[in-house]
Amino acid sequence: MSELAPDRFQIGTHQIHFRAPEELTLELVGPMSVEEAERLSDLILELTARHGALYVLVDSARIVSSGHRVRKVFAESDMFSKQLRAVAVWGAAFPLRIAINMVIKASSRLLPGSFQFPLEFFATEQQARAWMDSVRDGHLAEQGAQQRLQATGT
Repeated sequence: MSELAPDRFQIGTHQIHFRAPEELTLELVGPMSVEEAERLSDLILELTARHGALYVLVDSARIVSSGHRVRKVFAESDMFSKQLRAVAVWGAAFPLRIAINMVIKASSRLLPGSFQFPLEFFATEQQARAWMDSVRDGHLAEQGAQQRLQATGT
């Protein structure tokens, strides 16, 4: 993995951009190898250890099928336990959407407590970002309500 700037990383042909405090954008280009999948999983775990759970935006318009071994890396990764607040994917071809949904369903059954975040697919980045903003706003409102309850002692 090469670090391009403190908040930008490259793993193979894939670009990763972290925007503090909690947004990660992945630009996936071409096929992903098992090693790259492992490095991406490790990077996400490292970022969540430092910054907490993340909102993840994924540009999948140029990814190429990576095979079952890569899907297995992601299915078994700890990054899906409580590390992600929400995931928005845009540009995913139908077969990729099917593969992602299969990984999520299988893994959530095999690893209870994993994949407890909303995941949605969109045609465009603009749609994905608008949805992510609404999810983030909902989480902020929920946190505010919890803080008010704690302050009043109820």
